[in-house]
Amino acid sequence: FKDTTLTIYGGGEKLTFPVQTCTKVKDVKEAIAAKLICDSSSFQFLQKQGCTTRKVGDDEEMPRSVVVKGLKSFKLMAHEWPHPIAIIGAGFRGLKMSLLYLRSGNTNFIGFDRNSVFGGYCWITAANKTS
Repeated sequence: FKDTTLTIYGGGEKLTFPVQTCTKVKDVKEAIAAKLICDSSSFQFLQKQGCTTRKVGDDEEMPRSVVVKGLKSFKLMAHEWPHPIAIIGAGFRGLKMSLLYLRSGNTNFIGFDRNSVFGGYCWITAANKTS
């Protein structure tokens, strides 16, 4: 066995794990693709060789150190939808849902309400001076 170090291209994130000497690059790519739920052809392994960098073929043995190009992270990434998420209603629940999306780092949403301002039906339309 030997330790293989994978480094994200353009980032500092590293992943080290043991492989057998005879392990092929294709096997490691398929294992990473299964973990990240992506296609193994969506990323490639690069190896520093002298003063140049070369693409490592799928049928070669796994080198000790490679750079992974085509992945942003070794963590499972959330799916990015092509259109924003619609939050219908801008009352308490709509505002709460918006804040939950913002806290999780998702800004791809839009809120809709029948009133011109946020607050919901109970705060704007149905409210009176005694409520």
